[in-house]
Amino acid sequence: HVYQFAFLTETMPESDSGDLECSIGFHASDRKVSVSMKFVFLTDKPVMMIEATCQFAVEDDSWGTMRRGNDKVILPQGFLSHIAMHTVGTIRGILHCKTEGTPFNALILPPINVSEMVTGDLELPISE
Repeated sequence: HVYQFAFLTETMPESDSGDLECSIGFHASDRKVSVSMKFVFLTDKPVMMIEATCQFAVEDDSWGTMRRGNDKVILPQGFLSHIAMHTVGTIRGILHCKTEGTPFNALILPPINVSEMVTGDLELPISE
């Protein structure tokens, strides 16, 4: 799901250098894990923003090994990094499609080492 996409300026900045702000969040529901990521492209000011969520189904056996009681799940770091990597790839494709035919298509989502963003296992409540 694409939750937010916006050009934050009317023209593409001429500067070739810039920064990228990134945030990531995880959510668990019954046998599903969602990854939400938000990227803001910056030069001297914000240029463009995209936020999307990808949802991943988890096989029953795997879910059983991660579940703690009726209301919590512990998600291993490797699994989180793996699904985060897929989410980055999906957002990269969305970004290309949304900017196609515009000067903003020159903005790319660079390689991102998600294992640096996911530093350990994560315990989450299981929501309805």
